[in-house]
Amino acid sequence: MTKRLFGQKSEKINTDQTSLFDEDNSVFSQPEQTGQENQSNKAKRTRQAVVNSNVPVQETVIELPDKLCPNGHGLVAVGKKLAREELHFRPVKLYLERIYTTTYKCPSCELMDGLAHLIQSQAPKALIPHSLASISVITEILHKKFELGVPLYRKLQDWKRLGVDLSETTIANWMIKISQLMEPLYQQLRQQLVQQPCLQGDETPIEVLHEPPPICG
Repeated sequence: MTKRLFGQKSEKINTDQTSLFDEDNSVFSQPEQTGQENQSNKAKRTRQAVVNSNVPVQETVIELPDKLCPNGHGLVAVGKKLAREELHFRPVKLYLERIYTTTYKCPSCELMDGLAHLIQSQAPKALIPHSLASISVITEILHKKFELGVPLYRKLQDWKRLGVDLSETTIANWMIKISQLMEPLYQQLRQQLVQQPCLQGDETPIEVLHEPPPICG
């Protein structure tokens, strides 16, 4: 059997030898069909099926360095032809936003009573007071942790490569603060769920942590 599978094609098997797999001789002689191979008979995916229509498109037109024919006459463009398509990736970038408020005064009122009347603009309320976290940063962390399953300490390495040296404690505190802000939405979702006649949960039956069972009652 080993020779049949991995030996040279000129080698032959003794025809007097009986097969161990009389019911199906192709069990080990035929390659196993995987999901990708099963789809080989289907129509190939088009470029539109691979790249979503929401992906922005940038056109690059290659022109002649000197628009002259071999006889030295000027050329006029009459059309363009698609040579190929390439998908490009633009690395994520961080930027630090400094938010200032502006102070104004009214010269007319100051001439009237001799006092400086100062008026200051109000900055938008911060998502987390006294924190560098913005909505976009929190959204990125939530997406990587809860949708893609990336631990916080691995995300710290990405932040450091981008120029920000954060600690796991800082990001964990951000998650706690955001969960407190999302508490009203959580309660609304819970009320909708408990009103349903039947609920299902996809929970593993395998014990992961050796913890005592919860006390009910």
